[in-house]
Amino acid sequence: MPSSPLVEETNAFSYAISSGGTPIPGSYEVMSMSITQQVGVIGSAEITFRDGSAESQSFEISDSDVFKPGAEIEIKLGYKSDNDPIFKGVVTKQSIRVDSGSVSSLQITLKDKAAELTKGKKSTIYSKMTDSAIMEKIINDAGFTPKVTATSFENPQLPRVNSTDWDFINTRAGLYGMQVSTNVDEVIIAKPNPTDEPELQVQFGYDMIDFDTEVDGSDQYEGVECSAWSSDDQDMIKGTAEDPTLSSMGNIPESDLEEVLSAGKMELTTSAGLTEDELKIWASGIYERLSLSRFKGNVTFNGTAKAKVNSTIKLLGLSDRFNGNSFITGITHSIDGGKWITKANIGIEPTSFAEKNASSSPSSSGIIPSVAGLQIGVVTKVDSDPDKKFRIQVSVPAWGKDSDPVWARISTFYAGNGIGAFFMPEVNDEVILAFVNDDPTDIVIMGCLYSSKSFPPPVPQIDEKNTIKTLVTQSKLQLKFDDDKKIITVLTPGENTMVISDEDKNITVQTSGGNKMVLSDNDKGITLTDQNGNQIQMNDSGIVVESKSDLTLKAAQGVKIQGATIEATGDQSVKATGGTLNLTGNQTTSITGNTECTMTSSGQTNVKGTMVNIN
Repeated sequence: MPSSPLVEETNAFSYAISSGGTPIPGSYEVMSMSITQQVGVIGSAEITFRDGSAESQSFEISDSDVFKPGAEIEIKLGYKSDNDPIFKGVVTKQSIRVDSGSVSSLQITLKDKAAELTKGKKSTIYSKMTDSAIMEKIINDAGFTPKVTATSFENPQLPRVNSTDWDFINTRAGLYGMQVSTNVDEVIIAKPNPTDEPELQVQFGYDMIDFDTEVDGSDQYEGVECSAWSSDDQDMIKGTAEDPTLSSMGNIPESDLEEVLSAGKMELTTSAGLTEDELKIWASGIYERLSLSRFKGNVTFNGTAKAKVNSTIKLLGLSDRFNGNSFITGITHSIDGGKWITKANIGIEPTSFAEKNASSSPSSSGIIPSVAGLQIGVVTKVDSDPDKKFRIQVSVPAWGKDSDPVWARISTFYAGNGIGAFFMPEVNDEVILAFVNDDPTDIVIMGCLYSSKSFPPPVPQIDEKNTIKTLVTQSKLQLKFDDDKKIITVLTPGENTMVISDEDKNITVQTSGGNKMVLSDNDKGITLTDQNGNQIQMNDSGIVVESKSDLTLKAAQGVKIQGATIEATGDQSVKATGGTLNLTGNQTTSITGNTECTMTSSGQTNVKGTMVNIN
């Protein structure tokens, strides 16, 4: 049964403040206190003490070590000395004030110790961990106790770049629709649960001091759908939000609020490579946050320790439009004039932590005014890099006509130690410049540009298939690719060519003078032709050597010709000369003259055989 914060007049407000575990002296007069705790915000407190003496020229409390910066302070609040812990933190600041009436005071500012999570930006990569495991690790490593609702999606790799612990865990928690809050040494990360049974109830006309709350349908949608490009599917993929858990506050159906502006479904798109599971998580977190933002406001009542962040409160006597249970997202305890008042913020802001807090580092790390986007440059020099880093000198027209040129590194699709694709732009080429970390001193040439004054090399008419690719150097050396006919052509300015053709199934190498070599799978052979018409053909019919003049075979040693049959024909004559001439037939030797046969010798002539027949 929820209880009322109403306090009888006989229940006197009480408090206890300790420093380093030791109660502060009773002589320290508290003028006022304010304690604030809110989801997504580090808890804080301010205590104002009456301090300072013009007569003694001193400030006793300020001069002591009780509230020196870094001191650990605990505040307990209650009634009749029955006090409950409300806040624990460290002194971050103290200030002295003297008003025109010579009333002097000391103001102490405290922060929850979890403020340590807001200091120091870090970069790392978390591999094969769920978000809840990552958040628990961060909180544990900082020396606090995590109370994190478990998540199931495992991140293959989750980079964290230049962000504080606090910004990182709030941003990742927001993805799941979870809220981050602190309580003494605990960091609590959980989804709002407006259906929890409330410990506290407040009723108009009975124990409610102030109430200022609205019901707003302007941020309500019929659902949320998130989309991303899938490189695996080569298509957009989607994740649809699950229905949120709503509070029982009010009597207007969620569907009626969704139709206020006829917004339909919220659709979000990202270019990040998210999976369908991640898209569903993202969509569900947004839908839950927006749905719980329909009621926003605050209610004030007598001070009580039962009012806590991440709990629910029951509201009564406010008409059916506003009666019911609501989720508490913030608490402010105010002590002034001996009275303790508590204000509870109800409802969730429709904007996320990431939208409200710029968690990224400033452009160019705040070292130098940054440069936005890409810039146009003009190449002024491609050699003589003074630092020998293979940089190119460029001018940046937008930086002033008379500004000095700057040196820029060049990006290429393949680069390594002693390896890579080496293509440098030419002087006066127009190039596109990018800036590492938006720093104007760290420039990279991303590529070169064509324009109405700088044309691409002549190519056949570009068609919708985009089949022709060409590389042309300054001296007109060309490399052309024809994806349609599957032909590669290499061409020099002197018209020496090499053509590799899948269409003709051949490779052709030809000089500008007409010397040519064809390797053809179509003709099943190789043909060599020179500019004089001499030719060698090799194919499945054999080898044919054709000479437009004499054909000479020379060898330093022997020349051997072997075949099943050998024919030597001369249209006029056939002549064989040697120191010794041997004609041998393994079976038969015939010498025939169709008209005349003459056999002579300047020396001895021998005719031998088992039998010799003459005529």
